[in-house]
Amino acid sequence: MTMKIGWIGCGIHATQMLLPQLVRHDVQLIGLCDIDGARLKSAGRQFGVTNLVTDVEDLLRTPGLDAIGMAVGPDQHLAFGKAALERGLPVFMEKPPSGSAAGARELLAASEKARKPLLLGFMKRYSIGNRMAANIVRSGRFGEVMGLTGYYMTAPGYFAGNVDYTGFFLHHCVHYMDLVSFLVSPVRAITARKVEKTPGRVLFHVGFEFECGAIGNIAMGTIQSAERRWSVLS
Repeated sequence: MTMKIGWIGCGIHATQMLLPQLVRHDVQLIGLCDIDGARLKSAGRQFGVTNLVTDVEDLLRTPGLDAIGMAVGPDQHLAFGKAALERGLPVFMEKPPSGSAAGARELLAASEKARKPLLLGFMKRYSIGNRMAANIVRSGRFGEVMGLTGYYMTAPGYFAGNVDYTGFFLHHCVHYMDLVSFLVSPVRAITARKVEKTPGRVLFHVGFEFECGAIGNIAMGTIQSAERRWSVLS
């Protein structure tokens, strides 16, 4: 059975990363939505879609929709995700689901009320390496987890044009905030320290207390070329 999808947001990430993978499967894109007309037309040509709209409500009214996907901003994820769920449509959205924990809980409540799935693009926990690591940790072969250390860096100056670091927090760090819970247990408390010498170059040390009693620390920053390291201590 071919699944008919409506999609919101036709930016670079969607058109170069997400949609090309989606259409490899038994999926038909039957509508695209974006507020940028030129970007919308380009995506329509790329994926052979003629139902192009700039208003989300118009997309949600498209006959025959089986689900909605989206890759926009956190505020739009919250608003559009709730609108789609209220219409009884399953939803996939990129991370983060909202700019706040309260907004994420709103989406969870909307999903539960509609009895429709809400899928989020937190894919790090599904990667082969991280799944293998989690299986080893949970096996108990090395004893009870006592701590976690992590190191995540991205290119120096990458966010120099966005010195509030919104992109870094919500589109990079958020993956690793999800991953620590997957590898250890739900997080009970977080503390953070920051060093910023020049705009675009920032370093955080984030401390965690986990519900299982373990503790942890992750260094995150934009001060060197991309690097990721993890260690779970038992």
